[in-house]
Amino acid sequence: MRLLSVLLYLFIVIAVGCVPEGDTINNSYNYYYPDDTTGNPDTTYSVQITYPARNEAVEIWYDWFELASPGYYNCPWILRTDTTISAEVSTNVPGTIIQANVFLQTSPSGSFYQSTVMPYPGGSSFSIRLYRFSPSNSVIIPPDQNFAFWVSLTTDDSMNYISPTVSFRLVSKVNYDMESAPEVPVVDTLFETDYTQRMTTKWCPQSPNIDSFYVSYRETMTGQVRRFAYQSSTRESNYTRYLPTTAYSVWVTAANGYGESAASDTLNLTTTEPILPEHLGATIYSDGSVDIQWNCPCYPDSMLVARKDTLSDWSTIQSLYCNSGYCPSHYEDSTAASNTVYYYRVGVQFRNGIWWTPDSVAVWVP
Repeated sequence: MRLLSVLLYLFIVIAVGCVPEGDTINNSYNYYYPDDTTGNPDTTYSVQITYPARNEAVEIWYDWFELASPGYYNCPWILRTDTTISAEVSTNVPGTIIQANVFLQTSPSGSFYQSTVMPYPGGSSFSIRLYRFSPSNSVIIPPDQNFAFWVSLTTDDSMNYISPTVSFRLVSKVNYDMESAPEVPVVDTLFETDYTQRMTTKWCPQSPNIDSFYVSYRETMTGQVRRFAYQSSTRESNYTRYLPTTAYSVWVTAANGYGESAASDTLNLTTTEPILPEHLGATIYSDGSVDIQWNCPCYPDSMLVARKDTLSDWSTIQSLYCNSGYCPSHYEDSTAASNTVYYYRVGVQFRNGIWWTPDSVAVWVP
């Protein structure tokens, strides 16, 4: 008789298209039974979530863990957790529950998706998995995260019941003394690439309590030190504004609100001659001007354009200033004389020297 009353109520709700009070989920195959809309507890069924509570902060603890076999250029130290978050469900629905499903939302703007399917959970109270870290490796402390979920139950009489939507928050905790200055990072790699002007430094943190890293580059010839700040998730820096044929020393420190670590071991490198412009080309316009183009993965202080004809030697006709790492890639020469063959080449100028392309481009100006 009770089941007949419930089915009659459901038929009326669907027929008139109204939505009962309480939390609702917009999935057409779910039938929602609110905690009490009929006023008769004997005909009211509920699916209760007893854990986590609404808006509860659930703590996830991470350990500072050393990998036995880190990958190439990977730090051996990481944060790791092996945790399963489960929901505690309690219900008084009639019949045997043949399947329980969790629909999970992992961001406020995301959609709910079916994350867990549990056949025959058994009994009126059970645990069902919400989310699992197995294992979750991280090089920084994961940020807090907002979750929401609801549980759907299917019984042996083909009825569906759903719980209210429960939102909670994952809060990351670390089994480490975070209220101290960081340990000294390890700098293990320093090299200069041969295809673009870039000096790369790589390092590894030795503690998780880091807000930022500081990488220092010293020109041993002049003693000038340039210091750059990086986020705690950074593991390498690419330095481009350095001098060619110059000795450099590099070291790294880690810092947080409690202080800064001592400097790491220092690595040394003497840079090579600069990468020169390539793919020289020239375009002659109808007014007799010549546009010189080039490509250069370099960061000099300025680009130089030189010209000569068949009777003269090389002469620099233009200096093009580079700004904030950007350098011009062409120059239009409007001083070329007609009926003349010209040769053009391009150079890079640093404060410790000038280097010219070994090749040139020839044009005839009509």
